[in-house]
Amino acid sequence: MSDIAAVGSPDVITIFRILGADCYPVEDMNGVQEVFRKAYGGKHKVIFVMEDVYVKCRHLVAEDRRYPQVTVLPGIEGSRGSGLERIRKLMIKALGSDITENAKTR
Repeated sequence: MSDIAAVGSPDVITIFRILGADCYPVEDMNGVQEVFRKAYGGKHKVIFVMEDVYVKCRHLVAEDRRYPQVTVLPGIEGSRGSGLERIRKLMIKALGSDITENAKTR
C-alpha cells in the first residue's frame, strides 16, 4: 500500500498510478462514498481527490486528523471553489482568523 492515494474518474487518476499511488476509480457518483471510505480508511498519508468527489464526501473528512491529508484537485471542467474553501477553513483553524477577508478588500 502506498502512502499516496487518488480518488476520482478513472481517466484522470491514471497518472497517479504511474507515480506509484493507489488509485480508487469512481465509475459513477452513486457509489462514490463507498469508494472514498476505502481510500480514507487505509494507511494513506495523502489523498488526492477530484473536486466532484470531494463535494459528495466532504462530510466524511475529519478535520482534526493528522493523516490522511485530503488535497482537492479541480475537475476537467475547472474549479468550483471547493478546494479553495477547504484551504480557507484550514487557514482559519491554524491562524485563528480569516486573512482572506482582508485580501478581498484590497
